[in-house]
Amino acid sequence: MSSIATANSDRTAELVRAIARRQLVAEKSLLLFADRDDLLTRLFQTCRHKSIHVLSAGHASPDIAIAADRAELRVEEIIGASPFAGNIDELMPHLRHDSLVYLANPNRITGANYSLADIELLSKALPYGTVIVDEYYYDFFGISAMPLIERTDNVYVLRSFAASFGIGSADAGYVIGTPAAIETLADSLLPQSISTTIYRLIATVLENGDNLAKRLRMLHDESLRLATGLTHLGVQNRIAATDFLLLRVADTKSAGNFLARSRVPFENLDGYPKLNNYLRYRIQSELSNNLLIDAFSKMPVEYFRMDSVDRRKVMIRRRVEDQPFTDPVAAEPPVIHRKRVAVAVRESETVTK
Repeated sequence: MSSIATANSDRTAELVRAIARRQLVAEKSLLLFADRDDLLTRLFQTCRHKSIHVLSAGHASPDIAIAADRAELRVEEIIGASPFAGNIDELMPHLRHDSLVYLANPNRITGANYSLADIELLSKALPYGTVIVDEYYYDFFGISAMPLIERTDNVYVLRSFAASFGIGSADAGYVIGTPAAIETLADSLLPQSISTTIYRLIATVLENGDNLAKRLRMLHDESLRLATGLTHLGVQNRIAATDFLLLRVADTKSAGNFLARSRVPFENLDGYPKLNNYLRYRIQSELSNNLLIDAFSKMPVEYFRMDSVDRRKVMIRRRVEDQPFTDPVAAEPPVIHRKRVAVAVRESETVTK
């Protein structure tokens, strides 16, 4: 059987040039990869120094744990008082001068996020260490650590081609660092071959800025619509600068089984630290999202109705001027008089850079 055709070196170099121009970086500062798991493993091995740990700023997704294990490292999650708000001060006491830190911005489990100033402060605290900033959800969030690449040599930035388009079957992307750091990383990797399928995916993503903007607007509008509908039903939920909603329910097993029978896809986060009673739902099309609303409208209220509100802080950062942020769903907390249980709503927070 013939092997999958691969894009030739000239076409791959063309992609690198196009991405470098778009990101305003030198071509030697960018490395294209087809396999995220392999890239993470090699990156951890390259940056481990003398450490036996990868310090994760917040919750680490399963792929991070797998890559760290392959690199013979252990993941240590540093989770502050609120898993939904990034706080660099809570990470600092755990650092050594040569620590290896992984920071997903926003966090891929909870949506917690950090400002550029936070990440710069972190990089300065690691004169002999490394900060790996995973910007998987960059298109949803907009804040990047890219400016630090020119000012420091201990920051890597990871990006995905498929995340914003919801292409779960592909994990191609690129990593940006100083030319010297990228050269060292490239030398540690097995020869990279970009299949023609991945080449077409990357080319399509690069050429479809208008479609990406439409998809992001759709996901934003659907997240607000879902949050409103769920709140009216009495389901506590949190919006994040990602493609998912977090749902807080009284009984994750019963609520999850009901959703599964209703053919609603979800992830149970109950096993993650400080995420007891949480489910995660990825925003989809309007018709698919309606299945979630319909399932909760038919679900026994004791499966999801909580008699308390999770008031742990949430921080949403934007690149523009500071302004008060009012969650449109939480502005007027509705009350369900049946059983005299107040509907839980998310707290409004102040937007900071």
